[in-house]
Amino acid sequence: FYKRKMGLDINLFRKEKGGNPDLIRESQRRRGDSVEVVDEIIQLDTEYREVLTAQNNLNREKNLISKKFNEVRKAGGDMEAVKAESNQLKKDIAQYEVTANELKQKL
Repeated sequence: FYKRKMGLDINLFRKEKGGNPDLIRESQRRRGDSVEVVDEIIQLDTEYREVLTAQNNLNREKNLISKKFNEVRKAGGDMEAVKAESNQLKKDIAQYEVTANELKQKL
């Protein structure tokens, strides 16, 4: 969205990356364009990064479960509980991936 509309690097919208959204708002205002679009882009970007962080955390957890799976298997323990946990994590990761892709498309 912002690339098609504005053609700007997303980091210009991110204060923590040295960007200055106020300059973009002022530019929008001077051209007579909507200033609200800047806030929409910032909100979408924030949501997108939160989803990616959650997805990465789940991937780390999935990796830990893989190790746990091997430990339980070697110990001759109940694999079903570990399999169920692993399957649920895979579903959750897939859902976050869908959400991340939807947000990226909006950006």
